[in-house]
Amino acid sequence: MATKSINSYKLSFQLNYIDKLPDEWKVTELENLADIVYGVQAAVANLLDKSFGIPIFTNINITLDGTLDLSTLRYYEIPENKYDQLILKKGDILFNWRSGSKNHIGKTALFNLEGDYTFSSFILRFRCNNNINNIFLLYYLQYLRISGFFAQKGSQSSVNSVFNASSSAKIPVLVPPLHEQKEIAHTLRTVQKAKETCQRELELERERKAALMQYLFTHGTRNEPREEKEIGEIPKSWDVVKLGELLKQEIILQIQDGNHGERHPRAKDYQDKGVPILTADCIRNGQVIFEKARYLNEEWLQKLRIGFAQPGDVLLTHKGTIGEVAFLTNLYPIVILTPQITYYRVSKVQKILNSNYLVSAFQSSSFINQLKALASTQSTRAYVGITNQQKIKVALPDYSEQKEITEIVKSCDRKISSLEKEIAILDELFQAMLEQLMTGKLSTQPLI
Repeated sequence: MATKSINSYKLSFQLNYIDKLPDEWKVTELENLADIVYGVQAAVANLLDKSFGIPIFTNINITLDGTLDLSTLRYYEIPENKYDQLILKKGDILFNWRSGSKNHIGKTALFNLEGDYTFSSFILRFRCNNNINNIFLLYYLQYLRISGFFAQKGSQSSVNSVFNASSSAKIPVLVPPLHEQKEIAHTLRTVQKAKETCQRELELERERKAALMQYLFTHGTRNEPREEKEIGEIPKSWDVVKLGELLKQEIILQIQDGNHGERHPRAKDYQDKGVPILTADCIRNGQVIFEKARYLNEEWLQKLRIGFAQPGDVLLTHKGTIGEVAFLTNLYPIVILTPQITYYRVSKVQKILNSNYLVSAFQSSSFINQLKALASTQSTRAYVGITNQQKIKVALPDYSEQKEITEIVKSCDRKISSLEKEIAILDELFQAMLEQLMTGKLSTQPLI
């Protein structure tokens, strides 16, 4: 294995941010550690029939988390004379060298499946030799992608960013002794397994919530007889009302979308803090994600005509991604909405409709089905305007049962929120340890 000093890579690979490696660590190029092969040179986008051949991985099958997504597989019949070259073996590393997005260059995953699989031309296969542990190399390549190495070096000569085989062969790899490579890989895999366990638990909790809500909105909490109504079978005592009727009766005080009036903010108008402006991307899984918001100073409140939401409002996405819903807490006294979001303001005086119940009702299958049925298309994006939203019918139990349903749903939401926070912490831990371990700043010995 040919090795060089870090200094010899300073100009071409910008590794000068690493001051000093541990004494036993070496620096070499990837071609000295792995066999590098291009995938199938053929159009496979429409080859969805599994009888056509064996599964072929494309760049969409490699996630940013470094796993293989098997939800959409294409199929390809490898020519007999190329079978040995293009069939994957357990332990191979798949590297996405070409992509329309800079951030996707260098997506990397380990192949460890039973059966025959191959890979497409936008993927390089790295098969490690005895000088490198394949799991260590997998994490090292992930570190380079996360640190921006591939995005900075990728060619922009076409629509796609590229980091081809010849460029990949010259990737500098920091190589600790083999036993330390295995320890680093084991340490990082332990953190990753903990995150995967939490993610599986989160998926199960979301499924549990969906099943529980289906039951609550068809059976209620009081074991009373049911009957068939306009939106399906529900408890006999429940009413079915249109949102527009609740607006007329002033039970819902206002239904308003985020119309910005004469002038939209431009890039230069946004600041690091101030009044948050929410887009549809800021509302996910029943929560407002303020980390994705942009901010304007308070002078903009005078320039914008409408679209100001307040604590206690119910937010609903109605354009693009439709049907995401959240309750607006008192984190900010005023929030600006984009035209992708409608807010519902419920009367606190009339004890007929509970705001939190409305959030749950908006997540019910009955509501979502009606919303999708009313959606039109504007420039290929789904859209449900306020007029159509008012046609939607919701089930309305008495106020006390609304609160009972809300408390049950909130208990699920608390568990989901706790798991999401745990996953975020584990992800931060993984990212921090990845950088420290891959550059020799942190030893595995205290961790082991």
